[in-house]
Amino acid sequence: YKRTLPKPAAPRLVEAGWQTIQLQFNTTELDGHSDLHYILEVKPQWDLRESNNVFVVFPYTRKYHNTSQTTYVVDDLEPNTGYKFRVIAIKLNESSSYSNWSNIINTK
Repeated sequence: YKRTLPKPAAPRLVEAGWQTIQLQFNTTELDGHSDLHYILEVKPQWDLRESNNVFVVFPYTRKYHNTSQTTYVVDDLEPNTGYKFRVIAIKLNESSSYSNWSNIINTK
């Protein structure tokens, strides 16, 4: 891919639930482009959880989500856990660079 598309804004929280986080990542610089797809990357903040010296096996979290919308609900997340998100825009043989990482967003 040629990185010729504008860089998207970092994903922003719309609503957080027990195991879901709804994000928005529309960017005015990308408004003139049609047929865009987005790949949303999820980064669990496992290292910020208390383990009390107990061996903890962390559940599987799908790392990449593909969408053509600028609002997206990430589901199957762990309750009371922090996540970071970033997004890249893709169109035919072009892409943007990745957005900055979001702030840490917690499920409830």
